[in-house]
Amino acid sequence: MPKVSVVIPTYNRANCIGRAIQSARRQTHKEIEIIVVDDGSTDNTEEIIKLIPDQRIRYIRCETNSGSGAARNEGLKVAQGNYIAFLDSDDEWLPEKLARQVERMDAEPPEVGVCFCGARIFKNEDMDNYIPYAPNKAWEHNTFRKFVMGRIKFLTPTVLFRWTCLAKTGLMVPEMRRNQDGEFLLRLFSHFDLAVIPEPYAVVHLVVSATNKHYDALNVALPYWLYHNASIQSKLGHWPALYNRCLLRTNLLSAAIREAKWRGVCRDFWRRLCECPVLFPGEIKVILKASVARLQRSE
Repeated sequence: MPKVSVVIPTYNRANCIGRAIQSARRQTHKEIEIIVVDDGSTDNTEEIIKLIPDQRIRYIRCETNSGSGAARNEGLKVAQGNYIAFLDSDDEWLPEKLARQVERMDAEPPEVGVCFCGARIFKNEDMDNYIPYAPNKAWEHNTFRKFVMGRIKFLTPTVLFRWTCLAKTGLMVPEMRRNQDGEFLLRLFSHFDLAVIPEPYAVVHLVVSATNKHYDALNVALPYWLYHNASIQSKLGHWPALYNRCLLRTNLLSAAIREAKWRGVCRDFWRRLCECPVLFPGEIKVILKASVARLQRSE
């Protein structure tokens, strides 16, 4: 039986799926299974995967494209490992990634259900420069509160969690096309603690484009986030719950600004003010950043 199930959702990533799979195969921790869920690809993704000679690879084909959350769910349903690790099909791991995380989690009590490691982020395949991502050791304390307040940043390929956590959290919400991994982590942190390894063991390849459109998907995702607000209030109190609602609406507003959806800007700004007539400093920063990005797109 494998100790770690690596779940890789993919859609039309024939150009890079091999790189992701090879990085999983090169892990120094060998007790793994690699579950590749093809989310209805129309390119030669399947052909590339099936040419890789490794019995640890399990290929699942979905006939219709339903999004990465739904694809990850298909992997989670068949996963047999004690731990689950997500790897996006355009990203990769350094060889020691799983070994370090498994070693850390094996030494922790069951209450610690999730482990983050550090990463290096490369934008638009500029391999000469990277943005460091180093999870803070302080996140190991009051994790749920800090996540609710937007103080914890995460990268999906750095996440490893116990398979037993799924009994309390359930699977991802398949209807969410954006931020489904964040909503899943919110449920994880409402029950389990976090362990942090700051060293970078993941490589994230980020494509930033002026044509990226996320507003509509975020709008669909918002009710699923707001659904948790009553639970947040019961566990953390009124002010964290209020701040969480405000931050969620501000993030949607910022997407509307970036994509010049001006009706959405007016509507979302009004709905945000209905939550609280005062903008918090963190929200102002988010709005200013979105406004600058919009101006740069217009140039």
